[in-house]
Amino acid sequence: MKAKIDILLTAFNAEAYISEQVESILGQNYSDWRLIISDDCSTDATYDIARNYAKKYPNKIIVRQNKTNLKLAKNFEELLKISDADFVAVCDVDDYWEPEKIEKQLAFLEKNKDIYLVFHDLEIVNEDLSSTGKKMSDQFDLQSKSKYDENQKFRFVLNENYVTAPSVVIRKGLVERLLPVPTGINQDHWCALVALASGDIGYIDTPLVKYRQRPGNMQGAKIRGIRYYAKSLFRKDSLSNYLNSLRNMQVAINAAGKYCSTDAKKRALKARQEQIDFDISLLENLPKKFYLLIKYPRPNLIFYFIFQLIPGVFKK
Repeated sequence: MKAKIDILLTAFNAEAYISEQVESILGQNYSDWRLIISDDCSTDATYDIARNYAKKYPNKIIVRQNKTNLKLAKNFEELLKISDADFVAVCDVDDYWEPEKIEKQLAFLEKNKDIYLVFHDLEIVNEDLSSTGKKMSDQFDLQSKSKYDENQKFRFVLNENYVTAPSVVIRKGLVERLLPVPTGINQDHWCALVALASGDIGYIDTPLVKYRQRPGNMQGAKIRGIRYYAKSLFRKDSLSNYLNSLRNMQVAINAAGKYCSTDAKKRALKARQEQIDFDISLLENLPKKFYLLIKYPRPNLIFYFIFQLIPGVFKK
């Protein structure tokens, strides 16, 4: 008997792209799937387009709509609550799946029973799906990271994510651990954190999704240059944004930490928690804590002190 997989698609104002994504799912080589679309109060025709697909394929596609705009994290959470399949695939509204995507990922998970999550490389494409000649692995060196042991991978994702949402397939056993989904952290980062706390993740070195870059998409693959970071660093809200990101990460790793499966992971988690606590304490009261920066220099925090000392040098 074939394993069942739920494809969870979060949608918001994507009338120009949702049809291409759904058509690519309909074209999958693997047939035992169910697509669940959750529209987050779109103000364009996204919901209507999705409903038309559900009417045409009532046994394959389910569409729901939130009563209020929940934003990405909580919209994804609603979909996780609905799913009851053996596996779950995360789906963006504006990409395009290669026909063998589900087939290859489920085959990988069937072969590797100890893997909680498998992801793959992505082809980075323009808004019209034409190739940019780049892959996600070019940006994140995914081949090297895939060779880390699970403790090394966990230490890495405590600081930085390298798993991309539309490439993710997870086992049913991980779904309950993902609930509730914390806000302020990308859904792919959250999935990677919980999966690696629980065990190991796997990687397929083949682009199985065309990852569209377009104006206004919530997550992208654009490589940022020094000019971008210099400008964002000295924005008026730079410090508060950075503090919020630290607090959100603090909540997420504390929630994921209860599933740590090895002593090495517990030690890495504790070290990261202490580092975040220190950074938050330092940044919440800059003048009184200036001596700590001198005693324990941290380049990223020095930038924020500069911001405080020479306000207005860069405009938003």
